[in-house]
Amino acid sequence: MLSDLLHTDRHSARSWPLPKSMARIAQEGGVLVILGAEASGSELLARVKAFEAADKGLQPEGAKWQGTSRRVGVGSQILKTLGVGKMRLLSSPKKYHALGGFGLEVVEYVGE
Repeated sequence: MLSDLLHTDRHSARSWPLPKSMARIAQEGGVLVILGAEASGSELLARVKAFEAADKGLQPEGAKWQGTSRRVGVGSQILKTLGVGKMRLLSSPKKYHALGGFGLEVVEYVGE
C-alpha cells in the first residue's frame, strides 16, 4: 500500500511498483492479480515508525506475520482459474509452498 499509493520506494527491493508491473505485463503479456493486505492504521503507523528508525540508523522491529499463506492460496486459485501454469514472477525470490497443488510452477523471478 505504501509503495503503490504513496509512491515510496522503501520496498522496491522486494516487489515491483504497480505502474511498472502493469507496463511490463502490457509489453510482454501475462496477468496481474492484486490481493489486498488489509493493513490497519496501527500497522501502517508501525511501518512508518520503522522507516524513521532505519533513517536514524537504528534497527527497526521485524514485521509480524500476517497470514500471507491465505493470500497466496487465494491468488493461486485465481491463477489456476485463469489457466496459468508456469510463471515468471515480478518479484524477488520467495518460497511459496504448495503451488504445485494448484498446478503452478515459478520458473523465474524477474527483478526490477
